[in-house]
Amino acid sequence: MINKMSKTERREFWRNHVRSWRASGISQSGYCRLHGLKTHQLNYYIHDDGRQTNRAEAAGEIASSRREKLFLPVKLEPVTRVSMRVTLENGVSIDFGSGSDPVWVGRVLGSISP
Repeated sequence: MINKMSKTERREFWRNHVRSWRASGISQSGYCRLHGLKTHQLNYYIHDDGRQTNRAEAAGEIASSRREKLFLPVKLEPVTRVSMRVTLENGVSIDFGSGSDPVWVGRVLGSISP
């Protein structure tokens, strides 16, 4: 069946399998066994897809929605304000945030006091 496809059809056939494999979360060999494919062929098109993507990105042909999928969402937390700063005789400062446990702060200071 694959041998009778045009080059464009074959490329699309493998592109679809590469997408399905990536979404499946299973190994290449497991996916190929499941779909009756040869692992080395899937591997070739996985790398070929990467080469095609790199060429298209270089030419600016990839839609911004595709580029956005390359990044993971990041949750930013507000920076806690320093509620206490202790400066030692040697000039070293230790900042303690507003949520610091007073018992823990006492232990830290007790362990560095002469």
